[in-house]
Amino acid sequence: MPSHVAVPGPGDAWSLGALLDALAAAGDWPACCAELRRALPQLIPAMRLDIYASRSESAISRVFSTDAASRSAGRLNGSEPALRAWYRRRGYQPLLARLSAAGEHYGWLALACRSEPPGAGALGLARQIAPLLALRLRDECARHELERQAERAMLIDQRLRATDTLLVQAVLAAGTAHDLGNLFTSVLANAQLLLQDVPEALRRDVSTIVRAAEDGRHLLQRLQTGLVQPESSAALLADLPSVIEEAIRLTRPIWQNKRGVTLVTQLREVAPARIRAPDLREVLINLIINASSMLNTTGQITIACAPREREVLISVTDTGPGIAPEQQKLIFQPMATTRAHGSGLGLSISRALLEFYGGALTVESAPGQGATFSVILPAAERDRVVAGAHEPLLPNVVE
Repeated sequence: MPSHVAVPGPGDAWSLGALLDALAAAGDWPACCAELRRALPQLIPAMRLDIYASRSESAISRVFSTDAASRSAGRLNGSEPALRAWYRRRGYQPLLARLSAAGEHYGWLALACRSEPPGAGALGLARQIAPLLALRLRDECARHELERQAERAMLIDQRLRATDTLLVQAVLAAGTAHDLGNLFTSVLANAQLLLQDVPEALRRDVSTIVRAAEDGRHLLQRLQTGLVQPESSAALLADLPSVIEEAIRLTRPIWQNKRGVTLVTQLREVAPARIRAPDLREVLINLIINASSMLNTTGQITIACAPREREVLISVTDTGPGIAPEQQKLIFQPMATTRAHGSGLGLSISRALLEFYGGALTVESAPGQGATFSVILPAAERDRVVAGAHEPLLPNVVE
């Protein structure tokens, strides 16, 4: 602080020179505002002084006011005519001074009183303190910008660290998928060899192992390459009866262990569906396992398929306790489950798979009335009229 002017203490008289020294010595913007509040009631007792900071080319906001009722005002139009009009609508005669530093405009200083326009003394005060206030505003803007940049740099650093972690996890996952693929290949090769010499009574069970190993290898390939449309359209033709039969056979140990649970099929003649067979099998396995989990010791699971215009419909119905309406909105979201030991991923993955192929997965349920999950897929032969489409086949109870 300059030594030739002493800053008045509490109760002492203020001069313009003392105010300028106090503003120059203030450590930051809040300290600068504190000095203004101490000095201005003596220097301009009949006037209000407001300071506005520019927020954009067309907007300003009040950052200081000697009028306690106006200190929390929001944004105003930043043009000089609009600011003058704002004061006049409130009965004030304003004096405006631009706050500029280093060729940049940072805001406005406003002196206003109700009785008469500000005189020469007020004009001199404004001219003297405006350059200092402009520098203070510039410093405050720079400080806010530095804080904003520091926060942004911290967020970027956090994201980079998270990205590095995800990269390591992705490499480990890719390596694990590769090794699991080798294991599935080994299981598949040995099961295929076993299938050549196994007794006829066991061939069906060994075939199920082969199919499970093939589907497992397909899942790992999908994990490594993502979902992409195959070059051959033949790879997108899933024969529904055979896929349903294989899904039933793969899940048999799960639902057949419940002695009072039966599985019934009601299959109509339908065209092939436009989807890879392993992906459709994955969806049906999820739905059958979910249906089985909803049944305790007795109940029935019904799997049906039928044509529907240019689509095919597969439904999996259980006679369990049903799903509450509020839960039906959540079960297709990742990590949402109604089962005590469920992961909440099966239905969300199944819906995503079907939507990739242009299909859908829906649910109809009511408490105490079981649940029906419907798989809807585009048919491979869209213009074909399916024979017997209106004549359902006799139900088949799977032993």
